[in-house]
Amino acid sequence: LNHIQMIAQQSQLKKHQIKKLMEDSDFLLHTYRSILSRKVTTFLLNNAEREYIDVDSESDEKEKDSGSIIVTE
Repeated sequence: LNHIQMIAQQSQLKKHQIKKLMEDSDFLLHTYRSILSRKVTTFLLNNAEREYIDVDSESDEKEKDSGSIIVTE
């Protein structure tokens, strides 16, 4: 409901326009996916464990001197 109210305010929709949107299954599906995606992202960010890696200072200096780029996947 909050998400739909936010959309209505941003789009400046009138009550009858909101009611018509609520009858559209594509709109409801898009809204559901949007809310679900936001909830999953929030959950993952709130529950992520941080891992700290000690970098050997000698190898770190070599990488700086060589000008190489470290790519992680």
